[in-house]
Amino acid sequence: WSASGWRRVEATGDCTPGITRRTNSRLYDRLYRAYDRFVVRTRSSPVRRSGRNVLQPVIGYIESHYNTTVTASELAEHFGYSREYFSRLFKRCNGIGFKEYLTALRLQDAYHQLMFEEETSLVDIARSSGFPSVRSMSAAFERRYGEPPLRYRSARLRP
Repeated sequence: WSASGWRRVEATGDCTPGITRRTNSRLYDRLYRAYDRFVVRTRSSPVRRSGRNVLQPVIGYIESHYNTTVTASELAEHFGYSREYFSRLFKRCNGIGFKEYLTALRLQDAYHQLMFEEETSLVDIARSSGFPSVRSMSAAFERRYGEPPLRYRSARLRP
């Protein structure tokens, strides 16, 4: 803002609409991020729950252990199903397959780390979100959000 701009604001009491909107937009964006991070930060499940979901304990286990190595075979064995039956049951009850669900949870965590922990590297984000590699995380992120993680972050966090 120049001195003449401030004089115009003082004389007319009116700010330049473009600057005000841009400033408000940035403020609302930062407020939303803070609210989402500190108040709402509960994980919403991407699963469509059916009336009688027999997989509730499985879903709870996955949501608690998504950031470790979890396979359909291990879960099936742990909960007393064959791998084939477990896969069919999971998809029928939740509307998406096990691997899609697990990737969605991991992506949700990676997204929050990417956007709110700006100093964290992609290697650390991938590792703590449970992805086997940065490459697999980046590929999943790009499929979901339409651009690579670092480009996505830099485009949305510009001051």
